Amino acid sequence: AHGITPLLAATYEGHASAVAALLSAGADHKVTGPDGQTAFGAAESEEVKEVLRKAGGKCNAFFFLSSTFD
Repeated sequence: AHGITPLLAATYEGHASAVAALLSAGADHKVTGPDGQTAFGAAESEEVKEVLRKAGGKCNAFFFLSSTFD
């Protein structure tokens, strides 16, 4: 609602695993929210930012996050 995608909502809440899962499912990390920011611009969590950086580099964000905690 209000132009906030599931990816942006997960980003705002700092849920890195949800961000990774949404990106793996095809969420577009370039979409902007009502404030004009992309998910990366809106991210406060360094963990979320790292997931988004990797997604921008065309890598599998879910694999990256999973392998980080092994």
